[in-house]
Amino acid sequence: MTPFHTEIIYLSLALEALLGLFLLNYMFEKKEFPLRRVFHIVYFTLYISAMIFQDIWSHLHNTDIYFLFLLLHIFFLFSYALIFCRGKFIFKVFLSLIFVSFITLDSSPVMLLRETFHIPVFLGGAFFKISSSLLLLLLTMFMLKFKMDTTLSYPSSYYITMIVTPILNMTVITLLKNYYSVFPYATLTSCFTLLLELLIYFMIWQGAKEYEKNIRLSLIQQQRQYQNQHMEELANIVTDYHQLRHDMKNHFACMDRLLSQEKYTELKEYFYSLSNTLYALDNQIETGNEIANQVINIKYATAHQLNIPMEIQAALPKHLNIPDHLFCAVLSNLLDNAIEASEKIERPSVFVKLHLVNDYLSITVKNRIEHWQRNSALSRKTTKSKPHLHGLGLRIVHDTVLTFNGIESYEIIGDEYIASIMLCLENTAEDT
Repeated sequence: MTPFHTEIIYLSLALEALLGLFLLNYMFEKKEFPLRRVFHIVYFTLYISAMIFQDIWSHLHNTDIYFLFLLLHIFFLFSYALIFCRGKFIFKVFLSLIFVSFITLDSSPVMLLRETFHIPVFLGGAFFKISSSLLLLLLTMFMLKFKMDTTLSYPSSYYITMIVTPILNMTVITLLKNYYSVFPYATLTSCFTLLLELLIYFMIWQGAKEYEKNIRLSLIQQQRQYQNQHMEELANIVTDYHQLRHDMKNHFACMDRLLSQEKYTELKEYFYSLSNTLYALDNQIETGNEIANQVINIKYATAHQLNIPMEIQAALPKHLNIPDHLFCAVLSNLLDNAIEASEKIERPSVFVKLHLVNDYLSITVKNRIEHWQRNSALSRKTTKSKPHLHGLGLRIVHDTVLTFNGIESYEIIGDEYIASIMLCLENTAEDT
């Protein structure tokens, strides 16, 4: 092998590594940490060094270690996704596998061209590596063009197709690699395999887009349901209040009779029951913001009816730089989740805090949980009758956080599940 061919091979390996890391960096949200660029350079250097070392070792020992070549690529790409990227684990596996699968297949069209046009031997090696690298660049651009949302959850059939397809293709091409000279249609088969994989990737992308569209339509529908539910709950409270007011003279008559009969114990119980009803219906919580007042008082009344203690700490300006329907949906979802979890346990408690931190709206909702709820809370599993709709509420919260450049966290500390939301409100109006 001439020095020129060696340099071409090393440049090709470097381009493969660079394109793979660039693809993952584009597909996923980046993890930010100190000296990130320095670690990038160190990681890329280690990646290239390992690939060059395996190539040198292969030539020195005159052995074919193509399988090791593929495993090294998969290892470094997958490790990079784990260390430097945020996103679902399954996509980190899938994108690493399919990129390496493209590496195994990018040479097939080039080999077909070389055989068809009878490229001279002294140009064959250089032509082969350069053309394969350029084709890999085009395949990478294809994946970038049809970028998938790596934060969404898709049906399990999508994941099975994502994982099985590149593994099967890499296995078949690796097995055929030694039979190109004796099997006349091996190159053509590899080309068809590459086209098939591109088609499958496009179909997965298109299906994911449709699935994402359906999810967003479900989110919009759920937002409307929350708004309708909010209005119904508000109307019920108003109706109950007017009914209680209408019946007040009857209540006074009953209490007067108990008093005249000196039935003080019964009078005390009657008065306590009536005061609890008034306490639940009265608009007691004032946050400074009308939307927050309506949502919190409705959820507070619901919690009171379920005997769930709820502590509120809220101080907000009259106007917030966030659409009312989004603010209502976010706050309603967080409170509904806390109330739903509290219904299932003894000694429940819910704590809600809303305030401004510089230019951010901070929403914190804590609820006590039992030990048996910890796993389902962290994995966000559902016990609802319609599990396919599970997570839409938190998806509304997540989308709103992204829209307002915010931060969200869900954690368990001690026996409390804590949901914390920060929404950036740069032009929040001050209360006047």
